[in-house]
Amino acid sequence: MRRVRLSTGFELALDGDLLGVLEALYREVTLKRALQVSFEEMMREIRSLVDQMDDEDRKRYLVESLFLNSVTYENEMLEAYMRRLTSPRKKGRGGRTAGRPAFPRRRFVPASWRGPPGASGRPLTCRRTPRRRTSPAARAGPAPRPAAAAEAGSGGRSAPAPTR
Repeated sequence: MRRVRLSTGFELALDGDLLGVLEALYREVTLKRALQVSFEEMMREIRSLVDQMDDEDRKRYLVESLFLNSVTYENEMLEAYMRRLTSPRKKGRGGRTAGRPAFPRRRFVPASWRGPPGASGRPLTCRRTPRRRTSPAARAGPAPRPAAAAEAGSGGRSAPAPTR
């Protein structure tokens, strides 16, 4: 098993474990410099490690690195998707609202889509169905109960009304 040496003098065995290399870089470079390592210093250390590897080791660590990066990428994408699923929906203008379909059922059909006039016995435009007419009392909802009747019932429930 080959070994490579970091600039700090630490020797690392090349056993195909990419996480071992990453841990060694973190311990020997980042922590020994009290988290004050620059991008250039870390890149110089990584290039020094790669220069000490032969072609077979480079290929093996490249494959391991690509695999680890693909797993990390998948996890980040799934985390973003889960955040989007579990986050409260924002009320926005022009978006779908709760209870409404994404596309309205009744749409205006332009004359250019209808075909020649009189081709069919009935027009192709969608007709709106008449809205149900309700009285103002029905739209207001059920009448509120008097306070005395609410307190007199057992557990807040009133007895059923007697039938005649």
